[in-house]
Amino acid sequence: MGWLQDIYQFFIDLVSYAAEKVWALVVEGLIYLISVIPDPCCVTEAVSAFSWLASALSSGGVFQWLAWMFSLIQFEFALRVMLCALLARFIVRRLPIIG
Repeated sequence: MGWLQDIYQFFIDLVSYAAEKVWALVVEGLIYLISVIPDPCCVTEAVSAFSWLASALSSGGVFQWLAWMFSLIQFEFALRVMLCALLARFIVRRLPIIG
């Protein structure tokens, strides 16, 4: 009967080892995903992509009323907030408990 106990203990140890390895892979994957998430500087880069719009609006002319409206509603700040909110929503929806 001792050999049956040894076989049983072998399978218990095997399942425990496999579970530990799977958990280690999951943690490494999460660490990788967190390292891939863009930092807030990407929001600044995205806003700077609209610099051509800012220069066109500040020149006056036909778009003078639009430049006034964008400065009134603080367009650059609003764009940054919206991009950060969309990024946060994307990340939160990927969480298995919430998403």
